[in-house]
Amino acid sequence: MPCAERFTAGRMKRTETNENLPQSLLAQFRALEGRLFAVETLMAAAGALCGALASYLLIFGADRLGDVPRGFRMLLGLASAVCVAGFALFWLRRWGWARRDLCALARIVQRRHRALGDELLGAVELSDTARRPPNVSAALCEAAIRQVAAEAAVLDFASAVRKRLTRRLVLAALCLAALAGALGMALPQPSLNALARWALPFLSIERYTFVRLLPLPQQMIVPHGEEFAFRCRLAQTTKWRPAHMRYQCTRQVRGTAPFIEKEASVRIPGLTAPAELRVRAGDAVAWTRIRPELRPALLNLRATVERPAYLQLPPHEADVWGQELACVEGSRVTLRGEVSRDLAAAALDAGRAVPLAVTGSRFASPQLDPAELRDGLLSWTDVLGLKPRRPYPVLFRVAKDGPPFVDCPQTALYTAMLSDETLNVTVEAQDDFGVRNVAVEWEAVEPGKEGTVGVRYTETVAEGGPDAVALAGQFMLSPAELGARPGMMILFRAVAVDRFPGRNPSVSPEYRVYVLTWSQHVELLQERLDLVLEALEELTRKEEGLLEANRALDQLPDDKLAGDEAAKELEQHEQAESESAAELEKQIEAAAEIMKDALRNREFPLDTLAELSRLSETMQAIAQQEMKEAIEALQRAQADAAQRRAELAKAMENQQKILDALKNLQKKSHSLQDNVTARNFVNRLRELAGRETAIAARFKGLVEQTVGFELAELPDDLKTAVTTLQEEHDDIRKTAKYIKDDIQGYFNRTRLEPYETVHLEMEKKKLPDALESLSGTIGKNRTFLSIAGTVEWAQAFLRWAEFLAKQGCGAPAGSGAPGEMTAEQLELILRLMRLVQNEEKLRDRTRLLEEQKTTLKDYPARAGTLGGVQVDIRGELDQIDKKVGDPDSKALLLKARTAMNDAERLLRVPKTDAETIAAETEVIELLTRSAMSSAGQMSAFMQGFLAQMMGQMGRMGGGSLAGGAPDGSRPDMNGRADGGAGSSRAGQRTSGGDVQSFPFEFREALEAYFREIGK
Repeated sequence: MPCAERFTAGRMKRTETNENLPQSLLAQFRALEGRLFAVETLMAAAGALCGALASYLLIFGADRLGDVPRGFRMLLGLASAVCVAGFALFWLRRWGWARRDLCALARIVQRRHRALGDELLGAVELSDTARRPPNVSAALCEAAIRQVAAEAAVLDFASAVRKRLTRRLVLAALCLAALAGALGMALPQPSLNALARWALPFLSIERYTFVRLLPLPQQMIVPHGEEFAFRCRLAQTTKWRPAHMRYQCTRQVRGTAPFIEKEASVRIPGLTAPAELRVRAGDAVAWTRIRPELRPALLNLRATVERPAYLQLPPHEADVWGQELACVEGSRVTLRGEVSRDLAAAALDAGRAVPLAVTGSRFASPQLDPAELRDGLLSWTDVLGLKPRRPYPVLFRVAKDGPPFVDCPQTALYTAMLSDETLNVTVEAQDDFGVRNVAVEWEAVEPGKEGTVGVRYTETVAEGGPDAVALAGQFMLSPAELGARPGMMILFRAVAVDRFPGRNPSVSPEYRVYVLTWSQHVELLQERLDLVLEALEELTRKEEGLLEANRALDQLPDDKLAGDEAAKELEQHEQAESESAAELEKQIEAAAEIMKDALRNREFPLDTLAELSRLSETMQAIAQQEMKEAIEALQRAQADAAQRRAELAKAMENQQKILDALKNLQKKSHSLQDNVTARNFVNRLRELAGRETAIAARFKGLVEQTVGFELAELPDDLKTAVTTLQEEHDDIRKTAKYIKDDIQGYFNRTRLEPYETVHLEMEKKKLPDALESLSGTIGKNRTFLSIAGTVEWAQAFLRWAEFLAKQGCGAPAGSGAPGEMTAEQLELILRLMRLVQNEEKLRDRTRLLEEQKTTLKDYPARAGTLGGVQVDIRGELDQIDKKVGDPDSKALLLKARTAMNDAERLLRVPKTDAETIAAETEVIELLTRSAMSSAGQMSAFMQGFLAQMMGQMGRMGGGSLAGGAPDGSRPDMNGRADGGAGSSRAGQRTSGGDVQSFPFEFREALEAYFREIGK
């Protein structure tokens, strides 16, 4: 018996309660139940298998599309388990606790064999004695049952079982099993991987893919807002090599990228917010989190520079932010910096890799020798793995410790000054790493003998500390104190020393100071006066042209004169007149400057100075009256066409006055010019007489040692002395020749008889041949002949000078009107102003001595010398006091004398501090007030001039008058720091004439001198 029939038979015996059914019918029911058992068991098994295989294959297929999440796999496993459990419950219910009875079986048969109708079900119910109605006959029931059994005997109850669903489930199970088997055979590794993931969904089992990608990081940190590169690589074990990959980062950022040699790369646009980047290559899917972050920025970069020990400087903190790092050779450098985020690493590539120590967001280098490094690149990586967009350049510049540069910037290369003046020389030195000290070296020589004297005197003017990269000091140069006579030259240069071991001092170019004689000073004053006169002549010609142009306008008809063209021409004439007025004002200022400088020269005639003041007053009157009225008339003529002819007539009337006044001024100025020239002849001849007398006196002092010897037989010192006398006399010869030629030229121009007489006598004495012969006599050491010759020529020069003076050569054209400046008044003002100037010089020297007293060993002696200078000034004051008649002025002078006593007492202490300076300042103020009080009766112009000059006395003192250009600038200087000569620095001549007698450089210095005092 089949297994299903045995199972149903046993069950029917155990459960069936009705024994009245025929055995044939029971057998048919057993066959039906056996068929149902087989079909439903097969259906349950096929259904459970379909559920399991379907979920497995679903996971297999889903794994090919992507990584099935564990939750989804668990959900599929649960669904598969539910399916299996459902079919199992179905089977257990049918064949376990809810097994069908005969009635249920009869209904199944009834659905298939409808011809039996309800008879089979009724027979089954009648066979159940427990359910049979009590009033029904048993025999009848049995008969009915047998009848139904007979009818059913021909029927196959098993055919009533429906098999369609079972066949479908079995077919589905077979197909799924075949598919799973085929996949298992064809793709064993993916199949087993899917089976494991299906069977154990709660485990993190990596899915198998045909395309194997190298793992992506869980997170990629990229620069904020910057495009970045993404690369995807295939693993070596990949079974499938797709042609491209697909990627998506945001909705807008998606696309494909081809695989080239197992790598696909793509540029992702800059992101400003986190995003997820997914890639698919074949059946492989990967993703990573993109996190944009700002790059780590350099917040600061500084360097600690330890300079060489000899500089005695502390470590220096230098900012390397955006600039090169400059350090002296021998320095050691430590770099320190900070970035905006904690660092993972930092490095410096400067020709070699320099590791940097990292602490949080800071980094530091070891001590470096910049001389061993080249310009470097600084890079860093923060804890997020980000680097700067580009390495930061670090530029090293190693400089040698160069020599200091020293100069006297406020002093001209060639300077001229009078012997009683004082020149304050400002010495400035600069060094890249500190000046130790600055000094001045000087010597006094005769012009043309610069290389013959080897002794230089040195004076330190300033001491500097280790950090004194700039050092300045002052040196007061006074020809009288330095022993430089008029006509000599003082050579000096500034010297600076730095701290570099073993280095020679740096020196400035050599400066030359020419000590003027009084006559040379007057000659240059005359040249400046010539320039003023030339300007007046040019103004006169210009005024004549303007007057003629206005006269031509006045000849026009009324309609044309009232037109626009005439107005424009009048405007041009008005501008030209204004320019003439401005030029005249300029010449007034130039004349005032000449007067200021003439007051400082005791050889300049006082009566000539008075005449010059009157000329200046006349020029001022022309500029402020006639020229002003002419300009106003021309302006009114432009504005009013109806009154144009009348206003033009007024303008021409004023222009005629201007022209007449200028011509008269020219006549007077030529007379003044002749007067200055003539007076200067007298002074120059007297000067030559004095120089010849001095040579004779010096020869007399050498008589006992040199008489009777040839020059070659003399010792070197005496030979040098005689040679020097010869050279000095030869210079006198040249000067005398210039004077002779000038006197001849002056006579040819003026035809004045005294100058002809002097010139003829000079010709008679065969000047300069006789002087040249005398120079030869001196050079041969013919002692007595030399003394006699120099004395004879001294007497001749003096005789000619006195002759010209007695003949009135150079006398003033006439005395001034009442109320104008007299010679006596001017002399008094001159002497008072000279006192003011001398006291200012003393004050300047006192201040300088106070600044230098800590470095001077002879400070008390120098202070005592200044006290002696104060005594000399007080003696001059006593002489002036005798000639002062104004009681107010005398009272001021008495107070000034008391202040002088206080200043002298303090200087003798010695004391040069603020108390002494205050006493000297009081003297200056009192003397100035006295001079202004004495000028009360002078003309308004002269009073204004004196007031202006007094106000500028501070600038005139202290040697600031010497040298320089008109604008205060200096000539270009090309000297080297080592003292070598630079290129030529000769100035430009401003005039010619008598200064041709001076050496070339001397002439340039003299002109620079007057340009300076003209400022």
